Amino acid sequence: MNATLDTIEYQSGKPTLSRKGVGLALLIAFLYTLFYTAVLSNVEGVPFLPALIGTALSTSIKGLLLLGSWYFIVREMHAFSGWIKLGVHVVTGVFFVVTWYYGYLLLFDWLFGLQYLQGGGFLKNSVWVMFSGYLEYAIAFSIIHVIDSLKKLKQREQQAAQLRELSNQQQIANLKAQLNPHFLFNTLNSINAMVSRDVEQTRNMIAMLSEMLRYSLDSFETERVPLEEEVGFVEKYLELEKHRYGDRLSYAIEVDEGLSNVEIPPMTIQPIVENAVKHGVAPAEDGGAVTIDISRNQKGMAIQVADTGQGISNPEKLAESDGIGIRNTNKHLKKRYGEEATLQFESEEKGGTKVWFTIPLNEVSP
Repeated sequence: MNATLDTIEYQSGKPTLSRKGVGLALLIAFLYTLFYTAVLSNVEGVPFLPALIGTALSTSIKGLLLLGSWYFIVREMHAFSGWIKLGVHVVTGVFFVVTWYYGYLLLFDWLFGLQYLQGGGFLKNSVWVMFSGYLEYAIAFSIIHVIDSLKKLKQREQQAAQLRELSNQQQIANLKAQLNPHFLFNTLNSINAMVSRDVEQTRNMIAMLSEMLRYSLDSFETERVPLEEEVGFVEKYLELEKHRYGDRLSYAIEVDEGLSNVEIPPMTIQPIVENAVKHGVAPAEDGGAVTIDISRNQKGMAIQVADTGQGISNPEKLAESDGIGIRNTNKHLKKRYGEEATLQFESEEKGGTKVWFTIPLNEVSP
């Protein structure tokens, strides 16, 4: 497999709290509470019970503020750059320290009175205490971001492995489709019938079949190809099928200007087109037309394959069908580009089926 798998953009969702993470945080909070209870009791001279309750109160305030900061910065801003997050952390850290310090004093005064803190450094050295709190905030989120990065790296490696497997499955399935005895038999039969009538046309058909098989084999060696190559491959497939079906099959291909050099996984469009010919046009008494439309939209590059042949009653089942290529294509697109690239189906029993998907805009780079 090509090393470009290592450069696939990781499709990550918003981070979530896990039981393991919550349990670890509670254990750290418990040990933190015991440590600072001992400090208040032995160094500051605060009685044990007020020291314990006061430290638990302080830890609870810090925990709630850290949770809020985590939700806003780590979860809701997960797609932002590290520098933007760092800038937000600088400001949020100040808010964290000031809110914690004065919130703690207010509640401690209400519960026990500030006389327990008068002789210690908590009030006298307020700047140092708040600076220490700021360091705690920085250390806590440094650890959180390191853990999050390691988790993303592990998930990315798992995704790359899944993509390799899916890519192999898809390529093997598509290769079998091209080497399918029925496809070869029908194509060679058409070539044989053409030999005595049109030698030049026969040569063209043989050349197209040869190029198709070469493209199928080459797809094992590359992860992406220019769109124009994939479209050229599909056009050769349709042209060969047209020799078989004659006037019962027509086709049209429309590609927006500027998209020809966009790179996509090989053998992505062909299985959908083959499905349209095999299950849409071929069973219809009068045949039909296949239309391929590739254009830009607000989300990225939209690829649509439509036929005017025999419709189906449950188009949604095609995505998980056992048909050659369709199921693997759907899985491969979702794994590589996310849910936005899921195959969408629309069909009428009276005739006509439409299949489309979108490659996200950040993946479209002519």
